[in-house]
Amino acid sequence: MLLDSFGCLTNLVHLDLGGSWTGLQMLPNSFGNLIRLKYLNLEGCSELTISDETFANVYSLEYLNLSSVHMEMLPRQVTHQQSLEELHLLHADLKELPDDIRNLRNLEVFYVGSHSLKELPCFLGRLRRLKDLELVYYTELKYLPHSLGLLTQLSELKIEECGIESLLVEVVKLSNLVNLEVTGCLICDLPLKKGVEGKSAAI
Repeated sequence: MLLDSFGCLTNLVHLDLGGSWTGLQMLPNSFGNLIRLKYLNLEGCSELTISDETFANVYSLEYLNLSSVHMEMLPRQVTHQQSLEELHLLHADLKELPDDIRNLRNLEVFYVGSHSLKELPCFLGRLRRLKDLELVYYTELKYLPHSLGLLTQLSELKIEECGIESLLVEVVKLSNLVNLEVTGCLICDLPLKKGVEGKSAAI
């Protein structure tokens, strides 16, 4: 449990609660006072419930890890983090990704995966600075959005334990793609561009 006085640490820049806070159920109401926070790791806080009020006045995040955190919807404040460069949403209970996630124009690293998620937003390609994308445990995901081909800065693409049966031709448009890893998927076709390494493809 974190005391409400925790919000008095208004100069706090780096906060790592990952792993060792499995019993943490909620963050104090004063958490939103951490207006200078840039790095926040809550990975593994499986009993923690995140709401729209959690981040309040926090708008300076550059790194955010909410993997394994209990939440069906991504808090709206997360999509207002204009400085956010890295976002981890693995093993979450997300039902969908909000449209406003396209506002994360500075996002470079995006790891996302949930058995409950059935599709990726069509506007994924608007994250033009994205360099590293991981799609994991999307067992209900059947198709990739065509906008994937717009991620011209993408150099790392990992697709693991997803329900997709084929990769889009748009993949070969990713001229900066260096590493392509596809595992645990029912893929029959794997279109590859010369110079791209396909580590593995499970059929």
